[in-house]
Amino acid sequence: MNDVIWARTRHHYEQYDDMFRLAELAGYPIVYLDQVPWHEPITVISSPHQGEYLGIPKDRRARHILWNIERPTPGTDYSHRDAKDMPYGVDCVWVSDAAMARHTGAKYVFLGSHPDFAPLEVIHREYDVIHLMGTWGRRSGIPSQLEGLAQADLMGGTWGTARHERLTKSKLMLSAHQDDMCWIEPPRYMIAGSYALALIAERSENSGHWCDGEHFIAADIDQLGATARALLKDEVRIARLGAAAWRLVMVQHPFKREVEAAL
Repeated sequence: MNDVIWARTRHHYEQYDDMFRLAELAGYPIVYLDQVPWHEPITVISSPHQGEYLGIPKDRRARHILWNIERPTPGTDYSHRDAKDMPYGVDCVWVSDAAMARHTGAKYVFLGSHPDFAPLEVIHREYDVIHLMGTWGRRSGIPSQLEGLAQADLMGGTWGTARHERLTKSKLMLSAHQDDMCWIEPPRYMIAGSYALALIAERSENSGHWCDGEHFIAADIDQLGATARALLKDEVRIARLGAAAWRLVMVQHPFKREVEAAL
């Protein structure tokens, strides 16, 4: 769609690089938020919501969509059921968790992927697990669950080339909620599917297109390690889960198709 552009903030949020990489691969123009021609009849998709949104003109002609791929800060009123509840400068909110969409009134848009996001390689899988999570708060017990397993995550975070290399060399990915809201972590699910990794994720209220037992395995947070150990004994199931997750994000619900369907 030629009338759709993506906008990013001048402040760099590393955790959103994947989304803009997908937008780039899908062929969408990407500009900074302060470069958007707001008075033209176009559609603008941006993320994350922050102070730079205050520079968006009130009399714009452009339709502005905020695609929120993270959960709100605990305690935040995140109801967007009508125009008066929208964040300033935003006309529509998308989220990529089905339960979060129902609770907030936002639109559920699946976060798919693109074949060039993570070209598959035949490589020795030397790590048992990777999780790409900060292990504090309610996740603080996860490291002790994983003792004795070969872990791919680097101290201080795993990003860039190191992240790609370690994802390609890992057998499983884990995901857990950072708070008590039972909503999925869409970027981590997308990454697991892109790398054809078997995913073990904390139970959620509604995982949308992600089907427990077919595309991933759901478990309680205190059983992630035990579930990983059991799955590591079944190479066939690991392969089937990874292949199903890859098909889900690449073939059945790829990024651009989901965006254009939502538009």
